[in-house]
Amino acid sequence: MKRALLLFALLFVAAPLLAQEAARPPVSVTYTLDATQPKSGVVKVEMLIENNQEDEVTLGIPVWAPGSYRVVAYYLGVQDLEAEVDGKKTEVTATDHKSLWKVKTDRKSEFKVRYSLKPAEVLPLRGHLTEDHYDLQGPSAWLFVKDQMNGPHKVSFKLPPEWKVGTGLKKLDSTTFGARDYDTFIDCPIELGKFSLHGFELDGVTYEIVLHTSEEFAVAKLVEDKQSGKLTGRTELTLDLVSIRINGRMVDLTTEEVTTSSDSRGSKSGKVIGGTAAVGAILGGIFGGGRGAAIGAASGAGAGGAVQVLTKGQRVRIPAETRLSFTLQNPVRI
Repeated sequence: MKRALLLFALLFVAAPLLAQEAARPPVSVTYTLDATQPKSGVVKVEMLIENNQEDEVTLGIPVWAPGSYRVVAYYLGVQDLEAEVDGKKTEVTATDHKSLWKVKTDRKSEFKVRYSLKPAEVLPLRGHLTEDHYDLQGPSAWLFVKDQMNGPHKVSFKLPPEWKVGTGLKKLDSTTFGARDYDTFIDCPIELGKFSLHGFELDGVTYEIVLHTSEEFAVAKLVEDKQSGKLTGRTELTLDLVSIRINGRMVDLTTEEVTTSSDSRGSKSGKVIGGTAAVGAILGGIFGGGRGAAIGAASGAGAGGAVQVLTKGQRVRIPAETRLSFTLQNPVRI
């Protein structure tokens, strides 16, 4: 009888504790990224952390690169890290791991963290921040609260005049974008800058097209994308040229499809897998954009533009000076 009473008492005590744990709202993080001075090579980030219950938290930045299966020292680009509780600076301590920091919070529900990002300090990110754009890779920019990454994460941007936002993140309002958790948040590509932004829906999926050029001069259709395996990191894309600008006007075309492939080691060369033409494609960090996606294509050396297809968690990028050759199926009247 005593054993039964003791077991009942333990269950009685544990039930309220479990209910209290379940009732706790997850930690949420709101970032504000200030890129109003791109010429400086530095952007500034402020984090507002809410629903904290810990006396001390660990902040960190990933060391992995999306789609590349490599370790990157993104912490080299993090500078001037500081934290604030109730309007006063609080202690921030470096750890033995260069990508982690300890912050004293005194169990305050809300606190702020500020830091600067200098992409040029990280070798793979050199050239990602220029006077005209910022190619923002999530793992390189967004600090996380260790063991508290399951709550919502969102971001708003302060940008120079004429800059736009292209991203696969969910649009929450006119200036704010977010995701359900940290992993989803950092896996969505973000492009900031002066570019042409277009969008469409296909099979319930929204696609946004980012085209870095003064005017649209060619449009291609992504017919098929094929992943050959996570270990190789290789992607094959089948493209069909839809239209091209000739003498100031867009002319519709019917061409044979061209398939290109990325290289798992980041090679700047490509080869034909099928179709009719040789390609010298530079297809870095490709994940695949989905069947039927339309993309602006920079055709021929010296085109001076780069194009990306952005979907949730996915990116297709064809950099400047990529050469893709297509064969016409029917004559074109000029």
